[in-house]
Amino acid sequence: MLQLGADGLGEDEISRRLADVGAQLSGRFSIDLAGLAVRTLVSEKERSQALATFASILSRPEFPREALEREKVRLIGSLKEADTRPDTIAALNFYRLVYRDHPYALRSSGEVATVQTITREQLAEFHKAHYVAQHAVVALIGDVSRAEAEAIAEQATRNLPRASSDDPLLPPVPDLAAPASRVIAHPASQAHILIESGCSGIRVVQHRSWATSSAPATSRPPCSTPLAIRLACPPTSRRRF
Repeated sequence: MLQLGADGLGEDEISRRLADVGAQLSGRFSIDLAGLAVRTLVSEKERSQALATFASILSRPEFPREALEREKVRLIGSLKEADTRPDTIAALNFYRLVYRDHPYALRSSGEVATVQTITREQLAEFHKAHYVAQHAVVALIGDVSRAEAEAIAEQATRNLPRASSDDPLLPPVPDLAAPASRVIAHPASQAHILIESGCSGIRVVQHRSWATSSAPATSRPPCSTPLAIRLACPPTSRRRF
């Protein structure tokens, strides 16, 4: 939602500004953090426009209602489709079994019932509370000096909200009192087995899938642009959306 309208710019204008300078924007959201990244050329003109657009998206999102309703329909369709896949079913039940009432048991992409009720006001409130300068972590890779890197980090975060108070930290994850297992029947040709070693919390997790054939593991290609900037805001609490 961040890139679908910000600081008076519509999603088409945001896309045009980034495309004009060959910049690429990406985002991620996981159980521990939300992040926004931009890849751009290091030449002054291209970098300045990409960074200005990036900073506006990060600090002044508008969450347009029309875009929100469209994204809700898209996400609900994706969730419904995912809920038919054995790997998704296994993962959801695995984390619920391991983390029980802890926020880590919640699916980061939300549930159909909760996505249906999300409002623009809730998104704006969440952004103000959690996308704050105190929690921001900026990572840069590329052909820039230390002074340039510090200036870029300052530009990216200077307009982020300031937390009015210290948010409560996530509660500790309690250890499992005893081994637990769950077998779920599913009419699929594969068996998905998830195993956690050690105590609760994120430890060594094995996700194995047995089938008649298997595909080799793949890795992401190396960065092909001179400068990549990633900013992550670790939330101190999680809400069910």
